[in-house]
Amino acid sequence: MHRKIQTTLLLLLPQLLLSSPCPYSQVPSVCAGEDWCAQECVEPWVLLLGGHDLQEWRSDGEIWGPQGKVDVQVPDFPYKIDAPFGWWSSDGVVVCGGKNWDDDVIDARCWRYDHCKGEWTREQDLDMPYGLSGGASVRLVNSDKEELWAVGGGNGSAIPVTQVMSLEDGIWSWKNGPQLNIGRYGHCAALIKESQIFIIGGHEGENIVESIEMFDIATETITLLSDISTPSKRWGTMCLTSPEDDILLMGGMDAFFIPHANMDAFHTSSFTWSAGPKLPWAQSGGLGSILGGSPTLFGGYGMGFRKVVASFKDGSWETWSDSLNKARVSGLAVSVPLDLFDYC
Repeated sequence: MHRKIQTTLLLLLPQLLLSSPCPYSQVPSVCAGEDWCAQECVEPWVLLLGGHDLQEWRSDGEIWGPQGKVDVQVPDFPYKIDAPFGWWSSDGVVVCGGKNWDDDVIDARCWRYDHCKGEWTREQDLDMPYGLSGGASVRLVNSDKEELWAVGGGNGSAIPVTQVMSLEDGIWSWKNGPQLNIGRYGHCAALIKESQIFIIGGHEGENIVESIEMFDIATETITLLSDISTPSKRWGTMCLTSPEDDILLMGGMDAFFIPHANMDAFHTSSFTWSAGPKLPWAQSGGLGSILGGSPTLFGGYGMGFRKVVASFKDGSWETWSDSLNKARVSGLAVSVPLDLFDYC
């Protein structure tokens, strides 16, 4: 059986974490690390949670796959949520922080989605050191460690911190990671080759941040790439990776809160930019994931609250025939394995 987080936080760590990282467009299976697991890496679905739909902030969730919305019931999150952190972990989906619109506060609590029981469970002793929203979420995993990174974010102002939930000796706990050079929220981050995290764009409270920072996992240092900036001043952007390890920076707002449809590719092999095909619509605050091997965009705000879904395939954007029932601006997208419910 898949081992789950216990309320005591004394976890039973699977015998091994992944023996090697999953290939592009795949995620760890629910059974990854177990001796009997037939396939450690599988194709992903994506869990979409919270966000705004023009009328109100949302607490509900839904799961999508490459063929459209998956016919499963996702329980409502404990409160209406805006821009939290979230990860798929060896113990399921974990969601932390974000703006709690029921209480009108930036929350520090962490919750786990028990997909087998169909409920959200609070991790009582795992509140974030700093309750933040609008940051970026990255999961690091190899043969000897698992870490869930919360990069940047804000709570009235941009905070230049990284917070790391790490699994050591079967116990999850928080620790402080290296400080960012510039506080930022509304930015995005991307993991490249399990060795570097690139942190791009965002807002620092007064101005849009054009700089890029690079976290080197081996040395645990963050470097400000002072001679490189984003092609356009944007925040509320989204970034997804390509099979070539490029980072696709999609849309975002300018200093006048106007969403744009530009897509620019950051080539991590040469530290250069090139312009890509425009998005099918201008957007900021949209959600994204890799589905069916393709970067996929869900909605966002641009000339209204958008419900459209599109994937980037063979150098161009293809709009899906299916669309969201309601918009999810500034929500959360977490890639989950398609065998999510197979071992319940």
